[in-house]
Amino acid sequence: MPASTSSAALIHLARNAFETGVRAVHPDTLMPQHLGNTRPRRIQDAQRVYVATIGKAAVPWGRWWMQQDKMDAGVVVAPEGYDTKAALPQRKAWQQVEAGHPHPTPESARAGRLLLDMAARCTRNDVLVVGLSGGGSACTAYPPAGVSMQEVRVLNEQLLRSGLPIDAVNAVRKHVLQVGGGRLAAAAYPGHVWCQVISDVPGNDLSTIASGPTVGDPTTYTDAIDLLRDAEVWNRVPASIQTHLQEGARGTHPETVAPGDTRLSHTETSVIATNHDACMAAASHLSTAGYEVQDVVTSVEGRAREVGHAHAQQLRSAEAGTAFVWGGESTVEVTGFGTGGRNQEAALAGGAALAEMDTPAVLFCAGTDGIDGPTDAAGAWVTPTTHAKADAQGRCPEAYLSDNDSYTFFKQVGGLYQPGPTGTNVMDVHIGLVGLL
Repeated sequence: MPASTSSAALIHLARNAFETGVRAVHPDTLMPQHLGNTRPRRIQDAQRVYVATIGKAAVPWGRWWMQQDKMDAGVVVAPEGYDTKAALPQRKAWQQVEAGHPHPTPESARAGRLLLDMAARCTRNDVLVVGLSGGGSACTAYPPAGVSMQEVRVLNEQLLRSGLPIDAVNAVRKHVLQVGGGRLAAAAYPGHVWCQVISDVPGNDLSTIASGPTVGDPTTYTDAIDLLRDAEVWNRVPASIQTHLQEGARGTHPETVAPGDTRLSHTETSVIATNHDACMAAASHLSTAGYEVQDVVTSVEGRAREVGHAHAQQLRSAEAGTAFVWGGESTVEVTGFGTGGRNQEAALAGGAALAEMDTPAVLFCAGTDGIDGPTDAAGAWVTPTTHAKADAQGRCPEAYLSDNDSYTFFKQVGGLYQPGPTGTNVMDVHIGLVGLL
């Protein structure tokens, strides 16, 4: 059990544990672990090797593959703000695109077209290597003929506000956009596709992550229509998209690639990093520091403020020298007009319960991608003194929470965690520590 520990030291330890978890699921760590110094047989035997890295881990993943031999061409597609051109060396035959996220942009459409065009160049003796990570659906949003990018953006906004889970959201996206639902792998057939995935969805469902561009899709156009109707957003979807989905349901447009389709017979897709991996690495760091890790839970879901309150209640009942690690992804029910994210809201919601503690403690909540909502923070932390500090400034934490204004609260009171984009994404990691003065 640790010796005497101040709140500042607890914050520092929680942050270090979180960052240890992030490093464990970063391409710079994963690729040497999975490939070592040997080139896989599939690449050794290929006539040509094409590379596509997509999503929030695209830049470091692309940089890693650029350093390998026998890479003939590649496309690196990262969200805006990840600055691909500054982060990656310029190489002939490699395209670099900063696409829109969470809302797609014309660059998203260009990225999707580039990926499909590169895949279509594959012959039976070629390999398309794919590094897939969170954010891939928006970053590769290539609409079909008759549907504009502005209309796709309207659909995307309606989906994100609908309350639908991510698998349902991406079931709709797969039937409007042209890269997901196994279509990237189908475009590469009869070439071989080798896809490695960093998962950012609960359950690590390959058909949901980035809309599953290299795996079979069990959903249909009819499913997509039903999901939109059930969520009561069908009437707010642009008419062109309604028409496209209805035509698809009648067989006018080809369905997504079904599981077992021959065009997937040369494709191998596997998950190489998950939220559980990040949580276990964080827990190991805390154990090494002398803390007793009581629980590692990777199924966190539900409303962020309820999640944060539950975390704090566990901390209140724990002995000094205890650590908790929670992983998953909560949601925010937006009823106010403030600025924040699910991790900042969870931390703020836990502050009231922590304020009743006499023992130093910290609740640290952050997104592994370095982004939390429409803010420049990844998350925030609270301690038993956070509410007292707010009171001294004449600020009411509950008022900020009611207005979904957690970012403003922590910016004024202190506690924002702002590492910038991390180069990976496996949802969120929350850390709770109880220590002794």
